[in-house]
Amino acid sequence: MLPLAARAPEGLPLIYVGSLAKLLSPGIRLGYALAPEPLLRRMAEARAAIDRQGDAPLKAALAEMIRDGDLGRHARKARRDLLAALLGEHLAGRATFDLPAGGLALWLRYEGASAEAWAKAAGQAGLALLPGTRFALEGPQPQAFRLGYAALDEGQIARAVEILARSVPG
Repeated sequence: MLPLAARAPEGLPLIYVGSLAKLLSPGIRLGYALAPEPLLRRMAEARAAIDRQGDAPLKAALAEMIRDGDLGRHARKARRDLLAALLGEHLAGRATFDLPAGGLALWLRYEGASAEAWAKAAGQAGLALLPGTRFALEGPQPQAFRLGYAALDEGQIARAVEILARSVPG
C-alpha cells in the first residue's frame, strides 16, 4: 500500500515524514521529511534550535549510503530475510524455497496439491498469488509461487505469510 503522499492531487501541499530507525537500527535516530521548500527551511531552523550539534558523521554516512544505493539494497535484504524467516516458521515441512542472493522475489515450492488450488484459497482469504505455471512457457509446470517482497513493509510481509499458511490446501 502506497503512502497517502503518493495519492495526493497534483499541486496539493503536503508533508511526508519518516524514520530510518526500523530499517537500520532503533539506535539510529534519523528521519526525513518531504515538504515544500519554504516549510522545509522553517523545519530545519526549528530542528537546529532544538539540537545544534546533531550527528554529522552519521548523517554523512547515511547520505553516502543513499547516494550509492546501499540503503535501498539493505532494505530489500532486510525484507527478504524477514520473509524467509516467516516462511520457515509458518510453512516448514509444507513448502521449500532457496534464499536468493539478490533480486526482488523468491520462489516458494509446494509439493502437495496444485499451486493453482493454493492460489485460489489464498485469493479467497485476500492474498493475490500467481502460480509458477503462469511464468513457465514450456516444460514441466512448477508447483511454486514467485513471492515479491521489495515493495512490501514488515507488516504486509507478515500478513501475507499468515494468509499463505492459513490457506494451504488439504
